[in-house]
Amino acid sequence: MARPPNRPDLPSHDRWGEIPYGDDGPDSEQLNRMMVEIAAGYEYGDPRSRLPKSRTFELTYRRIAAQMAEMKENGIAIEIPAEVPMPEIEREGPL
Repeated sequence: MARPPNRPDLPSHDRWGEIPYGDDGPDSEQLNRMMVEIAAGYEYGDPRSRLPKSRTFELTYRRIAAQMAEMKENGIAIEIPAEVPMPEIEREGPL
């Protein structure tokens, strides 16, 4: 994803990879779902996922996965509360 043409000062990459710029980014519910799926061991594009498939979503998913892995390496526990339903038993249809 290219940075906005009116903002050449913005970086295109950082230590977690390519930065997703664009108007089709995930909303907060979708970001939460990404974290639950990553914690459950899903890879991006897993057939059980109901997240939209797009380049922006893939970049965001991979960046969150890298950040969560880095946190784990640094000894930070990532716990998903029991009241958060697992992705495979949530409501039907896309988010």
